[in-house]
Amino acid sequence: MLKESAKTFDLSEDIHALTDFKRQTPEYLTKLKATGRPVVLTVNGRPELVVQDVSAYQALLDKIDRLQRETPPSPAVQSHAAGR
Repeated sequence: MLKESAKTFDLSEDIHALTDFKRQTPEYLTKLKATGRPVVLTVNGRPELVVQDVSAYQALLDKIDRLQRETPPSPAVQSHAAGR
């Protein structure tokens, strides 16, 4: 199981070149599974992709779903839903 505190994105550790990812894929996969943090992959120094372990991604989706169900809709959303 992933440590809750270890899931935070770290700019100093979690941005890498896509070329490095391709050359060291097994090492990156091990790190992704161990930390649960996403990795930003760059192409020509610009961020292009985000890679994340599937269990960490599922946990993120579950958290978003739970928050959406627990948060009441705003008056604007209610008005729009009612067609006003």
